[in-house]
Amino acid sequence: MPSRRVDPMRPRTYAIRHVREETDDTSTVELAPNNGTRVMTFAPGQFNMVYIPGCGEIPLSISGDPATRGRLLHTARAVRSVTSAMRQLAAGDVVGVRGRFGVGWPTEEAADGKDVVIVAGGIGREKWDSHTFRFAELESVTVPLLTPAARPLWRSRG
Repeated sequence: MPSRRVDPMRPRTYAIRHVREETDDTSTVELAPNNGTRVMTFAPGQFNMVYIPGCGEIPLSISGDPATRGRLLHTARAVRSVTSAMRQLAAGDVVGVRGRFGVGWPTEEAADGKDVVIVAGGIGREKWDSHTFRFAELESVTVPLLTPAARPLWRSRG
């Protein structure tokens, strides 16, 4: 019987569902499967190769909640030609995605009776979102998250 496993080296097409501006040079694209493509599952810490037609391909960490099916989120800062082109994408545009790559991070083992502190800033914080969502699903794990929107609340608590 042929394998139903998806070849990570073969690009699949995804349509841009939404582009969210994070800062003046950073954006997050939400990708949805295009033309019957099955959305891939992922674990915190994995990444994809994202191909922007006419520009090239770049490795991007997968952010967002691994339990949310039907979409992929990728965040990038516009630095060179491909990431700058990514900021120009709009809903309906199509990109190629290869992956998922990497082993992922052992969230359950890390949280098993241990204190886990994750510190990230700038563009690095987006890449930890999938870890944060996964930790939040585990019992007895507290996930305080200091984001720009939450700073006034944290300051008010001293």
